[in-house]
Amino acid sequence: MILNIAQQALKREGEAQLSHMERSAVLALCKITCVSKDLCQEHIPLIFGLLMKPNLDKVTRANIIVSVGDIYQRHANTVEDQVKKLYQILHETTEDSVLVRRQALLVIIHLILNGMLKLRGEIVDILMLLLDPDEQIRNQVMLFLSEVNAKDSNLIYNLFPKAIHRLSIE
Repeated sequence: MILNIAQQALKREGEAQLSHMERSAVLALCKITCVSKDLCQEHIPLIFGLLMKPNLDKVTRANIIVSVGDIYQRHANTVEDQVKKLYQILHETTEDSVLVRRQALLVIIHLILNGMLKLRGEIVDILMLLLDPDEQIRNQVMLFLSEVNAKDSNLIYNLFPKAIHRLSIE
């Protein structure tokens, strides 16, 4: 039943303001996915499909992002290919995306600082947020950079070549 409700939410066209039951079903699906690797492999495309649906309401997307962080902690190898989509969310520019971008940034920062996600060329996605119109996002990025620098002062310096290369191809 949970799966059917989540699939219907994904198929819905237009502005997708989910009912309380649909939000609960999507969140339950995310939590169930944490239980086993098989469930994760089976349902992660649906979860990321809902997450990447830009017209889905911002609260549901923010909740899915938090759940993706939990799923990544439990089944990192299964979800690793999909994590690039979290970085894509950082580039959304709609008015409604501020909450979603904040949440994605917090989850990414949490995963990086706890050693679960390696920081590579994706630092460009984070550094570009220093120009974000939202002050909270800019402050989070500055705090993140100071934390990374405190942990390993050479890490950011060592990532400069990858960052420059990535900026040159974009």
